[in-house]
This record gives sequence, C-alpha cells and structure tokens, in this order.
Amino acid sequence: YIMIYKKPPPQDPPTLNHLLKMIARLGGFLGRKHDGDQGPIVMWKGLRNLHDYIKAREVFTHAFGHTYG
Repeated sequence: YIMIYKKPPPQDPPTLNHLLKMIARLGGFLGRKHDGDQGPIVMWKGLRNLHDYIKAREVFTHAFGHTYG
C-alpha cells in the first residue's frame, strides 16, 4: 500500500480485488478503462517487485536497525 499510494495503509484492509490491482500496478499495469483485466505476466512482475521491496526493507532493517519510512 505504501509503495503505491505513498501513505500509511488504512485501518480497514483492502479488498482482494483492490490488492490484486495494487500488485498489478507494481508490475507495470496502468489500469486504464480499455486495458481490461491484469494478466499473469504483469502479476508475476508485480509479485517479483514486491518481493524485491520486502528484501530491501529487511536488509536496511538488519544493517541500520530502521528503514526510514
């Protein structure tokens, strides 16, 4: 949520559909009206990018004890 919207997550968790769209955006999906639904390739890219962000946060936390955000 933070990577997409640049703000803390809301109190209520997002719906599954909204979560899938956020992962697709991490994979390069634009989500315009005529784009249709996200496909498996863009979802794979989004999950891979999400994994990279998580690993980077773990490394910074281990190295410095905090992540600056």
